[in-house]
Formats: sequence, C-alpha cells, structure tokens
Amino acid sequence: MQSGTCEAFLCSTRCHDSGTVVSRDGRHCISCGPNSTYANSTETCVCKNPMRESTEGAPLVRERLVEVYDPYSGKPIEQICASCPRDTVAITPDLLSDGESFLNAAGRAYSVDPFSCVACPDPNMFFDSDYKCACKDGYTMVGAPKLGEQSCIKYTPSISIDYSRVKLVAFDTAISEDSIPVPIDTVIVDSVVFRHHYLRAASECENFIGADGIEESAGKGGLAACQTLGNLCVMSMYDESSAACRQFQNVISQGRTRNYHSQEDWKYGLPWIYYVDEADDVAEDRGIQMKMALSDGVTGHTHQMLLYLAKYSLDGKFLGIEAVTNQFDFCHTTRSINVADSHPVWLRFGKNYRKEFLCTVDAILDEELVFYDLYVADTGDASCSTESFGGCLYPVPILHRNFVESGLFPNKNRRKADEGNDRYTRRFFLFDSMTGRSESGASNFVRYAKKIVLTTMIQTDDSTKIYPPKLVIEYGVKEMIDDKNEGQEHHRAVENIVFKAEYTMNTDRFWTSVEIMIGFVSAIGFVVWVLRIYNWQNRNHSVGVSRNEENQLGFQFQLLVRVVMLALHTLVLLIFPCVFAICVFWFIFFKFQGTIFLMLPPDSEFYGVGNEYFLFTAVFYGMFCLHTAYVGYVIFRQVNVDVFLLDWEKPKGRHDSISLWRTVLIANEWNRMQAKRKTSIEWNLI
Repeated sequence: MQSGTCEAFLCSTRCHDSGTVVSRDGRHCISCGPNSTYANSTETCVCKNPMRESTEGAPLVRERLVEVYDPYSGKPIEQICASCPRDTVAITPDLLSDGESFLNAAGRAYSVDPFSCVACPDPNMFFDSDYKCACKDGYTMVGAPKLGEQSCIKYTPSISIDYSRVKLVAFDTAISEDSIPVPIDTVIVDSVVFRHHYLRAASECENFIGADGIEESAGKGGLAACQTLGNLCVMSMYDESSAACRQFQNVISQGRTRNYHSQEDWKYGLPWIYYVDEADDVAEDRGIQMKMALSDGVTGHTHQMLLYLAKYSLDGKFLGIEAVTNQFDFCHTTRSINVADSHPVWLRFGKNYRKEFLCTVDAILDEELVFYDLYVADTGDASCSTESFGGCLYPVPILHRNFVESGLFPNKNRRKADEGNDRYTRRFFLFDSMTGRSESGASNFVRYAKKIVLTTMIQTDDSTKIYPPKLVIEYGVKEMIDDKNEGQEHHRAVENIVFKAEYTMNTDRFWTSVEIMIGFVSAIGFVVWVLRIYNWQNRNHSVGVSRNEENQLGFQFQLLVRVVMLALHTLVLLIFPCVFAICVFWFIFFKFQGTIFLMLPPDSEFYGVGNEYFLFTAVFYGMFCLHTAYVGYVIFRQVNVDVFLLDWEKPKGRHDSISLWRTVLIANEWNRMQAKRKTSIEWNLI
C-alpha cells in the first residue's frame, strides 16, 4: 500500500503506475483484494459479476466492492468483493450502454455505484439476468415506468377493466328540454396516470389487512393505497360508472364496520370522500357550537373564521394541515405567504368578498396535484379548547357541480328548489394537469376550478350560530393546443376564474312577507287604477263619442293607450315605495345590528333566474322602463296638443280695447307652467 496526502489526479497517476487503485476518499493508493480484480480500462477494482444477458426471469446474484480499513491506523488498505443481499445488485459502469447515465429498471433510475447494493422499487421484485426488475412468482407487475416506479400486486382487484378511461366534463349555460344541464366539453381520455396508479391502489386497498383495525401495523401500506383510490375517484368527478368509484364502493361494501369519529360515512382505513346523509341533513347540521359576531367586542363570540386544509398527494401521502390563506387564488399563490395574506379579509365574519382573475395554463402546468379536505375550527367546543387549531376541526361539505350520478348531474342546480337532491362530498382539488397527461408526459387537457364559492349561513333558530360552511366548485376543461400561426398565448389562456365568499341566511320568511306585501299593494293598485280611469272618463266625455267610424276607432285606441299608461304609472307609484322600504330595511337593520340576527340574502353565482336578487333587479329595471314609457307618453301628448288661448275679458268702455300684451303675458306664463318640474333635483341627488 502507498499512502500520503496528495491531489486526486497525482494519486491517480501514481496508483496506476504501481498497479493499485485510488481509495474512495482520494487520498491513498490501495490494492485489490484476493477476490477482486484490477481492471486496466477503468483503473478500478471489479468483482466477477455475471454479464448482462437478454434472458429474463432468473434471479441475479451479484457482489459489491467493500473497502477494508486497517484496524490500527484507520487507513484503507484494500478493496474486496462481498455478496449483495438477496434480490439486490450493485450497479457497475459495464451495465450502461453508450450515452446512458443511469440504469432504468421498473421506473426507477439507478446511478453507477459499485460499492452499494440497490433493490428494485417493490419488495416483491428482484433483478433478473437482464438487470431488469421482475416480480416474484404469484405477483403481477403494474404501473407505467415512464410515469414513476412500478410495483407488484398479488391479487387482481374486483374491477380491472377500463380503469384508465376518464370523462372530462365541462358545462354550458344551455339547458335541455328536461331541464338537465348540457355538457358541451365531454372528452374521454385514456389516462396514463390511472394506468399507473389504479391497479396497485385498488388491489392493496381491497386486501388491506388492517382495514378493520386487525393487525394494523402490518397493513399501513394499505392506508396510502386507499387514499390513492379515493383520489382517483375524486379525479373521476365521483362518477359511479368509473372504475375507481365502483371499486371504492366495493371496498366499503366489504363489511367494514368501524368508523372514524362516529361518522357513518368515514369507514376505518378509507378516506372520507362521500356524505351518505340527505342534502338537508348535511347543509343544516347544527353541530358547530361557536357563536359569531360582526365585531371583536362581543364577549363569548368570535368574529374570525378559522379554516384549515388537510392535504394529500396523488399517491396517498398525507402532506399535513395548513391554515387557509390564499390557496383559492391558485394562479397567483407563491411559495411564501405574505403577512397580509395570512388573514384574508373574507375570513372576517360577515365580510362578503368576490374576486375575478385571469389564469393561464402555464401557471399551473408544473404545479403538483394536491387534494384537499376542508375544515372549520369550532372554537366554541370546550372539548377541543387545547387543540393547536384553536378548536375542534369540523368538516366542511363540498358541492361539486360536475358531480356525476347515473349519467346525470344532480348538483348542477338552476334554482334553490333544485338543492333537495344535492350530493355532498369531502375532497376536492383546485387544478389537475395529470389526468389528461399522455405517455410522453405532456398534458393534453387541463382541469381547473372555474368558480369557487364559499357560503356560510347562520342558523334559523339561533342567529348567532352557523351551519357548516359550504364550498361550491365548478370545474372547467381546457385543451392544450399550440398554434404557432395564431399564437400560443391565445390557446393556452384560461377563462376568468371567480372566487367568492359570502355570509348569508335563510330568507324564506322574508320573501314570504314580500310576496304578501306585493299582493296587498297589487290589490290597492287595482283599485287606484280603476278610480283613475273613472275620474279620467268623467273629465273626458267626448272621447269615444263620434258618428264617424274612423274617428270612433281612433278614440277607442286613445282610450286603450290611456288605460294602459295609467296602469303602468299606478304600478310604478305603488311598487317604488315598496322597493325603497326593502332597501331601507336591509340597510338599517344589517348595518346597525350589534348581535347578529340578520344577514344579506345569498347571491348565487350559478342560479341566474333562480337567484334571489333576480326578482329585485328585474323589478328595479322594470320600474325604470315603465316610468320611462309613461314619461314618453306624457311628452307625446304635450307635443301633439293644440292650445287655444281665449281671453274672455271685456272692454271696460265702449271705445276701449283689450291690450295685446295681456295675451302675450298669458301665453308666456302658460309656457313657464309647462316647463315646471314637480320634482326637486337636489332631493333626487341626495
């Protein structure tokens, strides 16, 4: 052995001249051991390992280099060969083809290291004589090597046909004859991501040893598999005809009786992705104990909502729990969160918020697909007062508007009455560039949350408490097309994305009162309209009386127009005070309330005609149009009236005459009266 401190290239030269090799630390020249051979081509010690053959299936036994150290000086003295553990090999340079930097096997890239023994990605794999990973007898290899590491499964899942077919659905505002939403973008893709993950997740979850709490320590791998299977079902938009969701339901029906936290929908060993309760039971659950206030000065009440997200990766790994800040603004979210963003304004109770922004696909293509479970911290539950989250984490139901059930879309509501058959879920994602990914790794289709609405409603019987918040999500689908002639940016742009947070209440009783008021006002309006017609007829006896048939028709038409215009004007005169009273009511009682008892009606982003503000808006614009029509009618009458001024003043003397200036002054006064306003500009501006 030659030893000493020297530069690496000097050691290499000296060691080569003496027929020795450089030690791993680059500071010594050491010899090859009795069972290792010196290779002149590489100037290293090598072991007598078998060459790479094309024959597959036979297990391979290889050796690795081990550097032996002097027990007294601690310096390396030689390199010998030692057998690798069972089913492992050492990767040496001779295994690589020209131009290769890694040995690829079962989706994993192995770097050259003759001193280490490496194993295949799955414990049920071994390296065969071709240095490829193969599954042991009784196991089947699954997974897409271009997407990630492959694995071996022992049991074929119950559903193993068409498991990679996924429907990507986006909606239009069009409605079919059956009042069913019409999907305009329905694309069926053969997803390489589903081909890679499904079989392993479905098999391991279905045969999870610790599924019912028995031998749990032996089945921890199944927990991640069940999470992955649930995530694949979420990516299928909970479509019960998809393989992932059918398999998930099969696993539930296997007789798993134990539940998490006494939740019937949350089976042991499985993710909670479905609600089995009826829509009203979910939306009007009264389990949250905390009391809310609009300001921080009310004792025993909270004015700040605390929301948390439990995060999961696609392969079922739990990524932790984080507070909700700017995650819903996913096109602008950065890795670091500003202090100002840590407490968004919309988390203050009663602070309605709406943001619309433009998102480009490039902003989300390279981002990791993350699945979320949303929770609200119940600070009023004394049993969780010591929790780090500030209270018990209470689940927040998710309403996927793209939810598919029996080929229909029960969550695609158009009005409030459609909410009775809603299907609530627990898990969601904000964007997905994985499902539409091709073999090459490029994303052909991208899904994104086009509209996100977080609604919090106060309870009907106790206005200081809230029902569980509800997160409504509608997804859009964008096809990735790059056209150099028209410009890449045009095709990769995404539609406007809307995020909205609103605090509201059930306003059924209020609108019932409004309907009663409108009915009462309509009855009064009818009586007033009839009286106005009667009075007008009494002052205009000549209208409608003529021996000429043509004039008779003209007079009747004038009478009809007059009657209609009186109806329009009467309607405006009576409805306007009602609308004004409604506005004053909400302004005064909402703005000046101390303890919460009133919240604004919900302003749905999806309902259109079914929106509670639609009637108010329609009446407001209707009054403007009706009054404009009446004003136009009045102007038309004025410009088409012939005015005759008759001066009945008689001369005072026989030879006296009436001055012409008298007639001129009267005419001027008449014109001034015609331009006289009945309204005050100053008052109207106020």
